[in-house]
Amino acid sequence: TRLLKKLAERKLFGYLHYNTDVKTLENIVSVLASCGVHSVSVDDHEIKDGKILSKLNEAGIHVFAYTVNHKRRFDFLMEAGVSGVFSDRLYLQENL
Repeated sequence: TRLLKKLAERKLFGYLHYNTDVKTLENIVSVLASCGVHSVSVDDHEIKDGKILSKLNEAGIHVFAYTVNHKRRFDFLMEAGVSGVFSDRLYLQENL
């Protein structure tokens, strides 16, 4: 998190993105928000409910889930509050 703070102070980027696991996210939401992190990405299988997503969304941080290749999982994640998904299946949108 020190690196994030230094990057935020130097204003090197218009948007900061952070990739981590859900357990870490639960502990550093306020740090990410104070550093100006715009978005985070997490493994979709780590997202069990919308609790952490709500916390991040309230802090103004977008959440992207990877790698979502099944419609049922996509539907769950969208309802839980993710901003978007990464997928290996380009035809996923056709099946929605």
